[in-house]
Amino acid sequence: MTRELLSIFKESRDSFEGQEPGENVILLIRRHPFTIIVPLLFIFLFSLIPLLAWQVISGEIMKRGWSDLFFFASSIWLLFFWILGFYLLTLYALNTVIVTHKRIIESEQEGFFRRKVSELHIYRVQDVSVRTHGFFQTLLSFGDVSVQTAAEAREFNFYQIAHPEKVKDIIMKAVSSQRSGLRLD
Repeated sequence: MTRELLSIFKESRDSFEGQEPGENVILLIRRHPFTIIVPLLFIFLFSLIPLLAWQVISGEIMKRGWSDLFFFASSIWLLFFWILGFYLLTLYALNTVIVTHKRIIESEQEGFFRRKVSELHIYRVQDVSVRTHGFFQTLLSFGDVSVQTAAEAREFNFYQIAHPEKVKDIIMKAVSSQRSGLRLD
């Protein structure tokens, strides 16, 4: 068990749980950093409210003897935003898409204790499309990628990922390499 726990320190970025022998990671995708920076910025701004409130009404709080109540309420307020920030960072870090020369694996964390892993074999990919909409997505080069298959399986959608055009090109290159029998390393 200790060996398994310590393996997280020696495993590389190019390996993952469930990796088949000889399978090489081409691309590891997460959402664009803008999608986590903006909510964290708002969390930071909201966490400053108790400090601003103390600056404005500290005299009244001290006069009425409510300082303990104020510090308790401020602690609850900050704890809520600390947990919210941790939750958002956890979801950001654990929602990944891995593209190998054989498969596309989407790991979607839906909460602290719910995770969904979907897998699509490269040879089933029929079409890859990109959708970029809005000012920030265009300016910062992030958007959505949809991977369509010939099978009855659902369409794979990856939302708000960085450089969606490059991702599309890499997936299509992996598809053409798989079909022609070449190997992408």
